[in-house]
Amino acid sequence: MYPNGATVFTVLNDYLLCHDLARGTPQYYRRVVGVLCSWYGGPVPLEEFVPSLVNRLLAAKQEAGRSSYYRRSLRSGLKALLRFVHGSCERLRPVRCSELPSDTWTAEEVYRLAAVAGKHRLLILVAYFTGLSECDLRRLRREDIDANGVILFSRQKTGKRVLSTMPLSSISG
Repeated sequence: MYPNGATVFTVLNDYLLCHDLARGTPQYYRRVVGVLCSWYGGPVPLEEFVPSLVNRLLAAKQEAGRSSYYRRSLRSGLKALLRFVHGSCERLRPVRCSELPSDTWTAEEVYRLAAVAGKHRLLILVAYFTGLSECDLRRLRREDIDANGVILFSRQKTGKRVLSTMPLSSISG
């Protein structure tokens, strides 16, 4: 399928052409391939792009102290490219993610921030009470919030419906 001398960059370009990806996702795949090639020492020849190479990369990143979330992200991107090239891939090294510290803002802290946020007041409050992603927050319109503070919205990435309720005191004023 690929000519002699093809590299993982060849696969990446084909992958990007064959998939309808969300905005920002092509940059993610480019970063993942860039990390692989940087670790490898140059463009990875296609015949070298196999699961055992990805496993060695993941082990090296773990040894270097990179976070489990960083390694899982690398694994996911490279697994997609391996499947694209080989149709499937043998078992990749698992990455168990550690729990993130739950250092969250209290409602009182969010209200204090919103009080000085000017025109971004409602955006901050909606983000806090709904947990919507930045992309979905940008798509949300005032009309999506009813007079009782109920928000019914479809996420862009998954299409799943989100039903949230904001305190009425948050949307008035």
